[in-house]
Amino acid sequence: MTGNLASGGHARGTDRTAVAQTTGGLCLQELKLPLQLAATYALLAGLTLLSRTLVKLVFGYTVVDRGMMLVLAGAFLGLGVILWAIARAPEKYAGLAPAVVGSLAISLASLLVAWASELLTIRNVLAPVIIDAALIAWIWSARLRTSHR
Repeated sequence: MTGNLASGGHARGTDRTAVAQTTGGLCLQELKLPLQLAATYALLAGLTLLSRTLVKLVFGYTVVDRGMMLVLAGAFLGLGVILWAIARAPEKYAGLAPAVVGSLAISLASLLVAWASELLTIRNVLAPVIIDAALIAWIWSARLRTSHR
């Protein structure tokens, strides 16, 4: 067993983990929670869009075009899966944080335009606007803290 450790066995991997944690690996973990929340938000939105009743209850919107809701549900579910994969390995995918923020910013802008154009009411957009803005700020600040260490 000692020979195995001396020749670079299992202990070497442990040493790499310790080095990664002291040189920024833990910093990257700051991105994990907000990315997981963004993924969860997208997945829950996608699941909600699969049900007319839930759409009415959660978003206050009466579904007129069921096909469009199914397409949107698929887009949200797909985004959620991608975000979850990014959140699972922040040390590998931290460079995608600006793209995640960009995606959330596009969503936020779309909600605001829909509200300003009177296509949706404040009840329809208020919660998603707050969630998008909070996630944007959290991911961006975690990204900045991570890149400065």
